Amino acid sequence: MHRTAYLRGAWAILLLSGGVLAQEFNDTGIDHRMPTTTAHKSPGFRYRAVMSTPPAQYAYAERLRNHGKTRKALKAFRAVVHNWHDSDYAPRAQLAYALLLERQKKYLEAFKEYQYLVNNFAGDFPYEIVLENQFRIAHHLMTTRQAKFWKFKGFKASERALPLFQELVENAPNWERSADAQFYIGIIHEGRESYEKAVRAFEELYFRYPRHERTTEGLFHRAYCLYLIAGERAQDKRALREAVSALSQYTRRYPDSTHNIEVARYLGELKEELAGMYYDIAVYYDTTVVRPKAALIAYRDFVSRFPTVGAAEEARLRIKSLEEIVTQ
Repeated sequence: MHRTAYLRGAWAILLLSGGVLAQEFNDTGIDHRMPTTTAHKSPGFRYRAVMSTPPAQYAYAERLRNHGKTRKALKAFRAVVHNWHDSDYAPRAQLAYALLLERQKKYLEAFKEYQYLVNNFAGDFPYEIVLENQFRIAHHLMTTRQAKFWKFKGFKASERALPLFQELVENAPNWERSADAQFYIGIIHEGRESYEKAVRAFEELYFRYPRHERTTEGLFHRAYCLYLIAGERAQDKRALREAVSALSQYTRRYPDSTHNIEVARYLGELKEELAGMYYDIAVYYDTTVVRPKAALIAYRDFVSRFPTVGAAEEARLRIKSLEEIVTQ
């Protein structure tokens, strides 16, 4: 029987019997090892089958699972995949194996086994459901505290989810939740204070999904990260200008955004700092190296860029004096 036709009616039974899709996560039992790429599964001593055919081995694994013998069921489902990789039962067994791992709260391992489905059984499993399961695992690892000790609540280690979200975007760039995954990539980088990586992630969000609702929030976070970068780089005029430009563009693009009060405050801080840098350059040429022509150019540039700051009027008066000196 053709694989696709044979499996079409079986997935719903498998998913329901797995009992994992509606399971809620909690804060315990997280396997902290990162998932790795799994080589093509093949027969071996560790994967010996009890039954002689894939249907019989799969049915045996189901009976074990239904009777609550999870460890034996995991081994039995795994034997189907390793011994009959090209059979109709291999993708069913692989999905059952991943679902059981997820139910055991072995989240990273489960994510890896879902990924094995994506890499090796394209078209032979419910793709949307597997993507949803992977997304749920990644989001859980991003938002759940990693450890507890006595009265302390533990801490979040969202970087555990970073490669998972990256894998999701690579797996299905046009999936309906890929924009969310790309957004979370940026948020994780931002939380780790890797602001340049966060900026690139939010820019990727904009270029890939310009009309997605996440993009508005992503552009705010991009501007905010540029603001933070500018704060880390004292006297870096380029970083200041990039941050001012990003914040200004955000308010123009989204004039009704709830972030605009914050944005106005960030802009005020940066413009004041940037104005001080331009003014200091003019004063340097004027009083330290005494180069009237260069000072005149610098004062004019300062006034044109920052016509309303407090020092602008003083600069205008100095411009008049220098014009008289230069024309003599």
